[in-house]
Amino acid sequence: MKIFYKIGIVIGVVIISFGVYSFTNNRGMPVELDEKVGYIPEDGFVPTKDVAAKVAEAVLKGIYGDESIDFRKPLKVELVKGVWVVQGVLPPDTLGGVPTIKISKKTGTILYIINYK
Repeated sequence: MKIFYKIGIVIGVVIISFGVYSFTNNRGMPVELDEKVGYIPEDGFVPTKDVAAKVAEAVLKGIYGDESIDFRKPLKVELVKGVWVVQGVLPPDTLGGVPTIKISKKTGTILYIINYK
């Protein structure tokens, strides 16, 4: 009877350990879970300026076309209160507008797009 008790405790510890491990990242820190989104990386889905610029470029090219966005590069990227604000830049002495896109650092959601004229 005692052997079954000991085996039960070992199995319980293994199950609990696996459960705790499942909710931590590779550094042993708890990961944030959201019922609607699921796993959210510690630094968000869009963690850096470079990633924000690439996401913005892909979305803007899909809307305005490759040539239009390539003409307005390099893209200016700034993080404001957890939101990446990405804007095109016109060459000097050029008339026209530039696109602006806002992307949530945490979720990667496109929050806003406009093309100023």
